[in-house]
Order: sequence, then structure tokens, then C-alpha cells
Amino acid sequence: ARVRLPPPLPYTLPMPPVARLPAPPPGAPPGWLADALDALPGDARCLLVDADALAAAPAPSRADLLRLVLGRVPVIAWFEGTLAGPALDLALAADIRVCGAAAAISGPSGWPGRLRLLAPAAAERLARGETLAAPDLYAAGLVSALLPPGGAAAEAGRLAAVIASRGPIALELAKEAIWRG
Repeated sequence: ARVRLPPPLPYTLPMPPVARLPAPPPGAPPGWLADALDALPGDARCLLVDADALAAAPAPSRADLLRLVLGRVPVIAWFEGTLAGPALDLALAADIRVCGAAAAISGPSGWPGRLRLLAPAAAERLARGETLAAPDLYAAGLVSALLPPGGAAAEAGRLAAVIASRGPIALELAKEAIWRG
């Protein structure tokens, strides 16, 4: 006689959270980024940054930017418009950047050392005050993906979901390995 097994249970484990960096409120103090990072969920496995929403943000401190760079979770920034000032610096602090086809960055950056580390040739152009269009950003390696207009947010969300589905220790070790070389 054949034994009938019950159907398998559906896979229902909850997806680990992808945190989103909130835009600072109008008139936010200079320490807004530290406060926002402190308020993120402790079990977040990836952080999404809408760099376009940070255009009017106060300039974060170098220490707060380094918290993003050296933090335990991968950071993905996306943008569709032209970044400059603090929004540019926050995007440069991300591990992964994706942008729309009409995006650009305009210099100079408030964090020239980070920019020189990521893309030396682009850093020189931005230091002269030039604006780099999306194809230039992709060619220089400053963005990982160049999407049709309106597609950057969806691609950033897709990448974040893939990254968040990985084990937390593996994510931390991968991020550390990248920075150690």
C-alpha cells in the first residue's frame, strides 16, 4: 500500500526588512543623519536611500557619512535628478548607486576624498564644477546600473530585496571584505 504524504507547507518565512533612510524634516539640525541612523530597525539587512529626496538636507558630518560607509548593512542609493551638495555626499557614501537615464551629478563634492577613491577621473571633472551625465557616471563606475527614466527606484528596491534575502553575517562579512580589499 502506498502512503500518501500531506502537501508541503508553503514557504512563509517573513522577508527581512529593508530600511529606508527618511528625508530630514524642514529645518532639521546638522545631526539629523545620526538620529535617522539610530532610529533604523536593528534587524534591517539593507538600507535604501532616495538621494533625490535629500536635495534640501543639511550637510551631514563626516562621522555620520562614515557610519554609512563602514556600517554593517549594505546601502543602496538611487536617483533620477541632478545631485549636488549633501545629497551627492550621501549618495557617494552608498555601497551601490543606481540612477535613471536623465540623472547627473554636479560638483564639487563636499567629500572629495571619497570621490577620488571611487572614480579619480570623475573627481577631477567635478572639482572643476562640471556636471556629469548618467552615461558618464556609469562609464566612471560611480553608478552600478543605468535605468530608463523612472526605473531607478524599482531597480534599487529589487537589489535591496535580493541583498536582504541573504544571511546577516554573510552580508556583514561581504561588506567588510570589500573595504579591506
